[in-house]
This record gives sequence, C-alpha cells and structure tokens, in this order.
Amino acid sequence: MSEHKEFNDPASISNRTAQILHPLAKLDKSSALAYIIKRNSDGQAVVITKTKKSADTLYKFLKEQELNVAVVHGNSRIDHKEEMINSFKRGDLNIFITTDMILNTSGLEDLDCIISIDLPLDAEQYINRLESLNKDGLSVILFSEDEEKSLATIEWLIKAEIEQTEIEGYLPSAYSDEESVVQKDKVKKPRHKKSKSKSKNSKTEEKKKEEDLEG
Repeated sequence: MSEHKEFNDPASISNRTAQILHPLAKLDKSSALAYIIKRNSDGQAVVITKTKKSADTLYKFLKEQELNVAVVHGNSRIDHKEEMINSFKRGDLNIFITTDMILNTSGLEDLDCIISIDLPLDAEQYINRLESLNKDGLSVILFSEDEEKSLATIEWLIKAEIEQTEIEGYLPSAYSDEESVVQKDKVKKPRHKKSKSKSKNSKTEEKKKEEDLEG
C-alpha cells in the first residue's frame, strides 16, 4: 500500500466498513483498550497510535497486562519489523501496535479489526486504515474530546456520523448528563466548534511537534 493515495469516493469506502466510536476520557484510553482486548481474547487487531512515543508507552502498558502484543514503528530495526509483521500474519500475535506510516508500507491487509487509539492528523489516513480491513472488518475508535476537530473532518470526508457507543464504566467525565443524550447503551455527543483560545502560532508549533514524533 502506498503512503499517499487518492480517494475517488471516501464515503463508499466508509459505507462498506463497520465502524464504532467509544467516547472516553483521554486518560482512560489505555485501560479501555486493555478491557476490549481481554473481552475479545481470541481475536486479532492492529492498534494505531499517532506517534512513536505513544506506541512505545502503550506497548509497555499492555505488556504489564500480560497481553500478547508487539510494537513496530519508524525506529524499529528492519529485522524486528519483518519478524513482527510475519508473526502477526501467522496469527502468533494478537495485538500489533503501530503508526500510520508503518501500516501504509507493511503490506498488512485483509485485517479483522483496526483500533484507532488516536485519530490521525490527516483525515485521509483514516480512509487508509479502513482500506486495510477485510469485508467483514471492524474499525474501532477510542475518542477523547480533544479530537473533536479531527473527528469532524473525518465525518465530513465520509459524509456520515460514526455511531457512538459507551463502554460500561468508561463514560468520559468531561461530558455531564446535560451535555450528552444517553439512550440505553449509546451516547450521542453534540458537535461543538473547537475553542479558538490558542493562538495561530501555538497551534502551528503544536502540530509541528506532533509531526516530528510520527512514524
């Protein structure tokens, strides 16, 4: 899979793929991920993080949970990268943590599940993730409120809102009962425009810092 692609119809790619979004407090993402993995212990999933540092941090946390997990990113040795990719393809690994750059160049495809613990900076990268799934595959997003702008851009690109479902015990504390509409096991969060309190320069510096850590 090439690193840069053109999408004639992102909406059609999205429509053929099952997608679910779990709203969470940012600090709960890792523990919620461990909960999901343990609940589906026989399955395989590729977990996508935004940066190499966050991939390593997540790997250490999941190893402490005694889960069958590996991590590969731009700092990984070539032999380690190939060994882990082949191990995942054989089914010897349950969880493969990586970044978009590695996913785009790894040859991993026909996947059962991709879990986005971070939404990408570029909305088209999310379409790349969807294209790596098989026809019965599932895209899971662990979403925190600081990612509202990224989510809005993705939903604009696919021309649809992604279904939001609460994980029991993980309703984000930032959302009060008055801000959310709770119906059975679903949580629908109203869309809000992102605060403009940050200056343009600080936003640019923040984005550059994130991009330097990618891969």
